[in-house]
Order: sequence, then C-alpha cells, then structure tokens
Amino acid sequence: MVTLYMPGKEQQIEEISETEREALHEVELGIERLHRAHGHLVAFHHSTGRAMNHLAAAEDLLHECDHHDLAEH
Repeated sequence: MVTLYMPGKEQQIEEISETEREALHEVELGIERLHRAHGHLVAFHHSTGRAMNHLAAAEDLLHECDHHDLAEH
C-alpha cells in the first residue's frame, strides 16, 4: 500500500503500476536534486559575501597606506 500526501489531502492507493512507481521515484530524485542545488546556491552566496568582505578590507587598508589609486580599482 502506498500513501500519497498532498496539501490538504491524503490518499491511499492499494497498488500502483511499475510505471507509476518509476514516475514517483523520478519525482523524488528531482526534488532531491533541487534541494542540493539550493544548498549549492546558498554556499555560493555565502562565499561571494565573504569574498566581498575581504575585498572591502583590502580597499580600506590600501587607503590607509595612501594607495588610493589601487584601492579604487
């Protein structure tokens, strides 16, 4: 027996065909890949933010030692 959960509904199906089972598996794999992609996107966002922080610190230090021309590039 398979129980399908949908928002606001719960449906139990006694038997599903092999094709239906395969389709459900493909949906599961697709959702898993979306979760992984989201994780990679969040990691990229955090890495980019950290890189920008380092570049901002370098800019401030370059201004402190009168390398204004380098700080502005």
